[in-house]
Amino acid sequence: RFTRFYQVLCQNGLQENHYWEVEWDGGIVEVAVSYKEIQRMGSGKGSCFGHNKLSWKLICSPSGCTFWHNSLYKGQIPPARSHRV
Repeated sequence: RFTRFYQVLCQNGLQENHYWEVEWDGGIVEVAVSYKEIQRMGSGKGSCFGHNKLSWKLICSPSGCTFWHNSLYKGQIPPARSHRV
């Protein structure tokens, strides 16, 4: 289990296309997805979502949403008009 983040775990691995929605208060929210092999302890890149080959991270704030994978910035989209991402 991760020691620094809230988490939702799936009993079965996801296959094919899936999506989910997250409601947020308009502040800052980070949503990540990873393979089960990701490192779960520590504070290095191995356990930091969006900063390794095993995870992706979406960060939304009032200024826009950014995407990260393997410590690489993958782009930004304008601020969300909805409080669902």
